[in-house]
Amino acid sequence: TTLREDQGQPLFWSKHWQRLLKSWKYFGLPSVPDEKELFLNVCQFFKEKPDQILRIDLLDNHSFEFSSRPLVCRDSEALIKLSLHENRLADRKMPAWLKAGDYTWRMNQRELARKQNADDYLYLDENENIAEASVSNIIWSKGDQFFTPQESNFLLQGITVSLLLENYKNNFTCSIFELKDLLRADAAWLVNAVTGPQRIASLDQHKFCLLYTSDAADDSLR
Repeated sequence: TTLREDQGQPLFWSKHWQRLLKSWKYFGLPSVPDEKELFLNVCQFFKEKPDQILRIDLLDNHSFEFSSRPLVCRDSEALIKLSLHENRLADRKMPAWLKAGDYTWRMNQRELARKQNADDYLYLDENENIAEASVSNIIWSKGDQFFTPQESNFLLQGITVSLLLENYKNNFTCSIFELKDLLRADAAWLVNAVTGPQRIASLDQHKFCLLYTSDAADDSLR
C-alpha cells in the first residue's frame, strides 16, 4: 500500500491498515501484525522524511518493507492530459482490493506518456471497458451524478474511491462502462490516496467541457 503524510500523520491510515490486514489474511500468514508498532514506525518515517511517498510491502518472510520516493509536483498546472494506451489490461487473478505485483512497467509507461505531451495513460480492459490509469482510479460526472468502474479483476479499487463510495454512495453509479460513456461526461478526475482528485482536461483530442470548481464538486457530493 502507498501513502503520504498529512500534518505528521499517515493519511487515511485506517484504510491502509485494513488493506494490509486483509492482505495478511489473504495470503494465509499465521499471526496478525501489531498495528501500533507499524503505525509508530510509519509516523517516525514521515517525521524524518515528510517530503516522501511511502510504500509498505508485505514480504514472504512475514515482515513489512518500507520503500519511498520524493513527493513532487511536475508543474503548477492542475489539469491532467490523458492518452489512451494501446495495450489492454488482462485479468489480475486477484481480488479488486488487493494491491500486489510489480508496478515498474506502469510507472515506466507513465514516464513515456509524459515525454509525449500527456500526463498519464488511461487503460481499457481486454473487453474494451474502462479500467484505470497507471496508478489511479477514474471518476466522472454527468449533471449531479458521479460514475466509476465497478470492482473487477482488471483493476485495483483504490482507497480514495472506496472512501467516496462509502460516504457518497447515493451520488455514485458503479457499473461496466465503455469509452463512449466517459466521453459523454461533463468533468472527470483521476484519484488516488497520494494525489487526491486531479481534474482531467482531456483524453487525447477529446476535451472535457465543464470547468468544475472544487466547491461545485463538494456541493454535488453532499
